[in-house]
Amino acid sequence: MEKMKFEVLPKMKFEAQKFFGPNPPPCYPILFVGDRWSCITHVAIAKRAFTGAVAIATIAPKGESGSGDPAIVGIYVKKEFRGKGIGTWLLQKTVEYMEKQGLVPIRVDVLNSKVLRMIKNIPSEVSNKINIVDNTMEGMLDFIMES
Repeated sequence: MEKMKFEVLPKMKFEAQKFFGPNPPPCYPILFVGDRWSCITHVAIAKRAFTGAVAIATIAPKGESGSGDPAIVGIYVKKEFRGKGIGTWLLQKTVEYMEKQGLVPIRVDVLNSKVLRMIKNIPSEVSNKINIVDNTMEGMLDFIMES
């Protein structure tokens, strides 16, 4: 994987429209609007030197729906950058960042089976900070979530 830069921004400084462009993916309303967007405070970003942001992970310190469980609410890698390990790298960096902030254990409600593979591919000393809630329905949501 080429060299990436990790950055965390307050949600208000993240330009979602610029990142997603004029035609957001089908998963956009599931992961990045409404209740799921309202609970996040920060956005972790994977950046390439000349391309800018290529992947994001959203952080909710108090969890979704005020559950109190710190959470990574959504992970999204732009289509043209998938399959290069960027999502796995970003997930690991985001978990490490949240741990430094005292936001552990981290809840991840998984809607896409590829995210389960990402979690399995990060070192166990990092993945053991994650509480996985498997909502993948055995891959039935993958088509929507991967668009």
